[in-house]
Amino acid sequence: MSKKEVDSMSKTFGVIMYSVSFIIGLVVFFAYSGVRQYGMNVDEATWITVSQWSFQKFFVERDFDTDEWLTLYGTFGLHTPNAAKLVMGSFLSSQGFRLERQCHWDSKLSSDENKTVLSECLGDRLRLARILSSILASVTVSSMFILMITLLPSRWNWVGGLVTCSALFAHQAMREAGRYALIDIYMLFFSTIAFVIQCWWLRFGRRSIASAVGYGSLVGTVIGLAVASKLSGALTAISVVAVAIADYWIRRDKYAVFFASMLIIWPPLIFLAINPQLWPNVWEGIYLMLFHRSIIIDYLDELGLIHIETLSESLNWFFIRVIWDSIRVASLGNTTPYVVGVISTLLYFAGFLAMIWRSKDTWPFLVYGIITISGTLVWVPTPTLRYYLPAVPFFAFGVGTLTSTLLEKMNASRSDCSSDRGDS
Repeated sequence: MSKKEVDSMSKTFGVIMYSVSFIIGLVVFFAYSGVRQYGMNVDEATWITVSQWSFQKFFVERDFDTDEWLTLYGTFGLHTPNAAKLVMGSFLSSQGFRLERQCHWDSKLSSDENKTVLSECLGDRLRLARILSSILASVTVSSMFILMITLLPSRWNWVGGLVTCSALFAHQAMREAGRYALIDIYMLFFSTIAFVIQCWWLRFGRRSIASAVGYGSLVGTVIGLAVASKLSGALTAISVVAVAIADYWIRRDKYAVFFASMLIIWPPLIFLAINPQLWPNVWEGIYLMLFHRSIIIDYLDELGLIHIETLSESLNWFFIRVIWDSIRVASLGNTTPYVVGVISTLLYFAGFLAMIWRSKDTWPFLVYGIITISGTLVWVPTPTLRYYLPAVPFFAFGVGTLTSTLLEKMNASRSDCSSDRGDS
């Protein structure tokens, strides 16, 4: 087969794979955005209000010196980076909405009363903000298909990609992130896109200084937006830097150095550029963001609510949120059936072993998984489901890797049996 024919087949395969990814994204979007009867999260109204305020101050008034950046909205303002808020605010502004009414959850009212009052206050803003979350979630899920195709050079990698997307789509943490107007999905969206681009460059990128600097700058910019959406995005930032360093250590490739250097330069610049609340005192502002965990714990103490204090509690809640309760069927109640929990547990650890078995191909995602899981165990202050979102893709990718590996083994066994019959 000539080189021209090989290139033509590769392009055809690429078109098919990206088309499949697009179809997956459409299915996920309509599945998430089509569900309307699921109540309201206590933080949705505040995030929408803060997002519109941030957009107004940052892009319209261009007022970066006001003390309101430091005083308004408490932990939703000063202690939270701005990228997700600016994206949400920009989207609502593009649909003709301005900050006219500020809407917040009222702890003095019941849940049903809050839902009625806030639905009236927010109007179509709530629906549109949720649609944007569904769009970001659909791209995130479909990107995992591209990641599986990129990392696993196997004839069955497309099946593994479909299983990966299904596992991520079905996980209850992802379902929540894709349906509500919260900032967590923005962080995961930017994190996933950055990691997919990096893995693509590792596998297929041209090894040159221009390519390394270009792709490194792109990944650095996107990962900067991930961290500037929510600080847990820093786990992915650490992961991509670690993968770049490991790439240099494995290949002794000078181009990996240029790639890694962009990951160190761009994220801090992006992070600082879109967070005016840090400008008066950068280090003090970052300190407050980093110790946001302590602030949450103190607040929960005052209310007498559950928070995580020890490593054993952290491990327990991680197991429950990420593994045992990964797929919760609403019709079966609020408790995960024992059989479902056991199956989820077996799939998680079997997938982890499959990734280790295929570590020659999957090592970038193993690095990502180890770092995000460790960071989640150390930082998460409460058993709130969405805080565990960064660790969910590792579960999904493991299940996809397991599926692809098993299919390869079964196919190899059939081939061996057919050869034996032919010889006889």
